[in-house]
Amino acid sequence: MSPRARFSLLAAAVAAVLVASSATAISRTSATSADPGLSEYVGQVVRVRPGAAFVTPPRYVSGLRTAGGLVLLWAARREDGTQCSGIEAAFGDADIIRTKLAGRTIADNGIACGGAIPLGAGNAGLTQGQGLGSLRVEYGEVPSRVHAVRVTFEDGRVQRATPGHGWVIVAFGRGTRRPGHRPILEQALDVHGRPIATKRINPWEYGGTEPPLPVLDGPGSLLLATVRTASGTAQLRLSAPGRGWQRQQCWGVVVNRRSTPILCSYPASFDPGMPPPSTNNVFLYGADVPGIVVAIATRADQAWLVGADDTVAPGLLVRLTLAHARQTVIVAATRRGRSALSGIVTSRGGRIVGALLMASHQTTSTTTAPCFLAAPSAGAPAATSACRALMAAAARRADVARP
Repeated sequence: MSPRARFSLLAAAVAAVLVASSATAISRTSATSADPGLSEYVGQVVRVRPGAAFVTPPRYVSGLRTAGGLVLLWAARREDGTQCSGIEAAFGDADIIRTKLAGRTIADNGIACGGAIPLGAGNAGLTQGQGLGSLRVEYGEVPSRVHAVRVTFEDGRVQRATPGHGWVIVAFGRGTRRPGHRPILEQALDVHGRPIATKRINPWEYGGTEPPLPVLDGPGSLLLATVRTASGTAQLRLSAPGRGWQRQQCWGVVVNRRSTPILCSYPASFDPGMPPPSTNNVFLYGADVPGIVVAIATRADQAWLVGADDTVAPGLLVRLTLAHARQTVIVAATRRGRSALSGIVTSRGGRIVGALLMASHQTTSTTTAPCFLAAPSAGAPAATSACRALMAAAARRADVARP
């Protein structure tokens, strides 16, 4: 049998499960084992490798009856500890790959695999989302201490979902895409209804036309620093303060009247309960600006600019507050020739805590990772010989201790 024919049969088996299950709700007392065809289908999609087989086979853990039909949530755990999950429904968006069976249209809604995400400011239970036609379905795995997930909307309405078998699932209707009615807050609740974790939701991710970015050098903006470059003086600027979810605040670079916003945020997204960074980090961030690089750092009190000729000079380290959140920014000219910037080294209390090579700088609007981070860090690669040479130059010239 050809792979295409085998895949069609597996998809048909999944469709049969949907059709058979559409008349009943998922039991709350025990998870329902998925059809063997679905188990094989899931294995094909995630391309199971040796050592990553399922130790807990795919099983239905929850479900919702919606205006569009029944939505089923399944989950499976692999030997490497990652959890795979997905939703099944006989409806979905127009551009989703579909399989027709006996007059039914089955939507392929994808599979998500990964490790558990701890509850906190970035997770209050709903970690995955999927659009299904006029609906948006969101779900996630939650610990046993979570007895409900509550979503609050702009108009004051609330929607609660009760977990089943360690998973929670909700569906938002078409009306929740309209400004003034979108979700803005998600909370995981304990048995007494008290919040365990709170996540602020950006309502613009659900619908509406987002307002334009503010002007970096407009009224109410602030000049933070200037740097001379080959193409002129670059200004690091902070725009006027934002307002709720209606206007963002941005910081960025202005060179020869050309503004490049680098990071923006709505004031309403700020969580005052979020602790300050507890790990070391330094990385290039945002759009490429000719002649200048901008880095964001944490837990650093000094920056050092290392040239191609091993010269070392103090870097310009700027502390700013963006939409109530404090940040540390390093801005430097790239220069040319023997004095071209080859890397940035950060230190704290006279000891190197981070390093970044310009050789890895990408000219796209993406982040560029560090080549070294001292503990504590969220993870960093082993320092290469070029990275070690960069830190050695900084240690010799700047009187900072090597890691």
